Amino acid sequence: MSNGGGGPRTAIVASVIALVIGIGGGIASILVNAFVIADSAAYGEVPIPGSASLELPAGDVDISYRATTLTVGGQGVMVPPIQLSIDPPPGVARPHIDDTMSSSTKSNREVTVRVFTVHIQQAGTYRVVAKAPVFESQNPRLAFGHGSPYYWVMWPFFGVALFGGAALAAAIVWAMRSGKRTYPLAPQEFGVPAGWPPSDQPNSYQPTDQAVRLEQLKTIAALRDTGALTEAEFEAEKRRILNS
Repeated sequence: MSNGGGGPRTAIVASVIALVIGIGGGIASILVNAFVIADSAAYGEVPIPGSASLELPAGDVDISYRATTLTVGGQGVMVPPIQLSIDPPPGVARPHIDDTMSSSTKSNREVTVRVFTVHIQQAGTYRVVAKAPVFESQNPRLAFGHGSPYYWVMWPFFGVALFGGAALAAAIVWAMRSGKRTYPLAPQEFGVPAGWPPSDQPNSYQPTDQAVRLEQLKTIAALRDTGALTEAEFEAEKRRILNS
């Protein structure tokens, strides 16, 4: 019997493809934004304690505390209270600094934590002075850079993944329900010639008396032709059959 499973199978395959594209695209967009587009030290670094002159663009600039741990597997470093001063070029307003403490990221022995965001009104050379109670062995410094403006790209991918997951669940339910159904087949699929009268039990046909007698007459005629019956015996059997 046929179960008509082509539709559910196609739906499952399409759902899995959407799920893979959504999850893979979302993860790829996060990695590209975090490690390719974003650059936490794009505009330079300032040692702590210390000072430096940096070329900063107009707009928001991310400031991260960066230090080195003693071992590769060591825990993150503690961010000390930092005194930060940013002097603008002549004639430019002093930039506004916001506290934006975020979670730390670690690469080998280096830990980076975003601590400030500074709003630069005009591009130019800014004098940065940083002070804090630190351990010089950790090589503490402030990194000036930028994040990625394209993190929003991951959300459409995760939307596709969510849709693919929901569609996959629905397709599996559809396949399970379809597997419990049976569908009638055409007579040709049973090996029955086209035009055969429909019947629940095509092999239960019972021949009529006339058909039985006809078969008996054919049998005795064949016996006569082979010499098994004489002509007189044949006639006698024929009369018996016809009168039965």
